[in-house]
Amino acid sequence: MTDALRVLHLAKHAPPVRGGIETVVAELLGELARDPRGSDSTFLCFADRSGASSISPAVLLRRCRTVATIASSPLSVAMARAYLTSRNTADVVHVHVPNPWAVLLVLLFPPHGAIVVGAHAASTRYGLLRRPHDWLMRTLYRRAAAVVVSARSNVCHLGLAGYPGETRIVPYGIGTRRFAADTSTLKTVQPTVLFVGRLVYYKGLDTLIDAATHLNAEVVLLGDGPLYPELVERCVDVGVADRVRFVRDADDEELRRHLGACEVFVLPSTTTSEIFGLAMLEAMASGVPVVVSALGTGLDEVVRDSDAGLVVPPGDSVALAEAIQTLLDNPAERERLGRNGRAAFARRYTAGRMADELTAVYRTVAQPRQVSDADPS
Repeated sequence: MTDALRVLHLAKHAPPVRGGIETVVAELLGELARDPRGSDSTFLCFADRSGASSISPAVLLRRCRTVATIASSPLSVAMARAYLTSRNTADVVHVHVPNPWAVLLVLLFPPHGAIVVGAHAASTRYGLLRRPHDWLMRTLYRRAAAVVVSARSNVCHLGLAGYPGETRIVPYGIGTRRFAADTSTLKTVQPTVLFVGRLVYYKGLDTLIDAATHLNAEVVLLGDGPLYPELVERCVDVGVADRVRFVRDADDEELRRHLGACEVFVLPSTTTSEIFGLAMLEAMASGVPVVVSALGTGLDEVVRDSDAGLVVPPGDSVALAEAIQTLLDNPAERERLGRNGRAAFARRYTAGRMADELTAVYRTVAQPRQVSDADPS
């Protein structure tokens, strides 16, 4: 192929918004800006106002103003216009889901190039729109040349068996240069257990707060979200307000310091909305042992495969406390698990590897169209 591969991404909120899809897309965008791997990439993302930024000569970020939000899903006329002007020149259109607006655009106005679906999660928040949303997703999967998931277990969890396109497993990855900060100012005599993420219903934070009643440690909840007032009240009710600390507005530098200073990282999610756990990768990259829930998704699959921590039943505060305390009481085991996690991250879960494997998927599905265009016969 002589020309750069042209890839159009239909994503969700533009950086610096963080979340599952948003963080993965931001990592991919940053990696392609450093090394485009022979591709020209355009990312269409929802934002408060429209605008375009050239991240590098090969990467364009187009922010598309959101005009409404229905069932937690943004809608954007600007994204529709940008897609319609770009769809016929793209070799590949990568639709990051859940993202109903993007799915509608691709189904109503099919692109000339191949469709790749990045299945990041199975949202459970559409209410009365659940059935039409599921129909749209099944239709998109049938038209996709490839569906990309982050772990083996998620193929079954997302119900992807039986569709005509190829299902490819491309684990999420994060940048390797983000985890080297001075942690001395955060070191304390008391051991620290760290949670990182949004304070939302499926993260299992009520379970972690209950577990704190059995721990000889400080528990730090780094993140913000709608459950903050309720969780603060729960800490008071169960008597752990003196050992559970909330950090609501941490930047990346403070995140790195907390990861470097904690003894154990915990992600006690209780539903399969937690399909992978990017914060878990950040802990592994920092050499911190992890404790996660057994959800049957990529969350516990990564921990088991990497031997990077312990897995406990979801919603069981006693089992969670026992696993955390076991690691707090055993420095040698913490060191072993942390070392395994760091090695697994470097081997399998970097943003560079994610970009390499996604680019390989793009080239595979784009090839038949390019060969056809080159050979009129």
